[in-house]
Amino acid sequence: MRIGIISDIHSNLEALRSVLADLKEKSVDRLVCLGDVVGYGPQPNACVELVRDFADDAVLGNHDAGAIGKTPVQQFNPYARIAIQWTREVLTPENYRFLSELPMMVILDDGTFVHASPGHPEEWEYLTECHGAKPEFDAFRTHLCFIGHSHVPVAFCREKNRVWRVRDQQLLIQEEIRYIINAGSVGQPRDGDPRACYGIYDTRTAQFEYFRVPYDIARTQMEMREAGLPDFLIRRLAVGR
Repeated sequence: MRIGIISDIHSNLEALRSVLADLKEKSVDRLVCLGDVVGYGPQPNACVELVRDFADDAVLGNHDAGAIGKTPVQQFNPYARIAIQWTREVLTPENYRFLSELPMMVILDDGTFVHASPGHPEEWEYLTECHGAKPEFDAFRTHLCFIGHSHVPVAFCREKNRVWRVRDQQLLIQEEIRYIINAGSVGQPRDGDPRACYGIYDTRTAQFEYFRVPYDIARTQMEMREAGLPDFLIRRLAVGR
């Protein structure tokens, strides 16, 4: 089975459309969304509707939770807070309901899927360093765990008591090693590459691979300006930070 994994779309319709088109060409069997469908960007309803139509499974992200009132807006930085409050105002009842019904975690075969961290998913912790990732391996029982949240594609590997970090485009999954894999961000990458990022895990070949897809950044920026969203959020799309 080939599983497409997308995360952190953040209401960026142009990026999501480009990724879905790329996924169609690559013929995945299942699509999983790791949350943060909304937030930051200008097209929350259209993005939620595409996820509703095309994702087989999805989990709740912190910006999704903020938009539906499950996470207080005071926990977000000022720019994110403005975008979340705007998103609340424009979400349709159907899309609000969809986000409200998303689970915190999904387990499929040998994979755990969660937005931020498997140990305390509701606390929205960032796993960016090995010392923070190490205890998280005790929080899930599957071979693999897929996360988003930090917007940076990276894999943490554990063999016995040793944990290390890998940033390779392709990762061969080995039986004796367990993995926490961050799928990166579709709508707001922060690793210096502004192209949309997503991953595919092939269970037959035991390989995970990242893919980068260009999209019309200028159009998204224009729509953000028209919506009155913060200039900082608009500018960062072009630099991938």
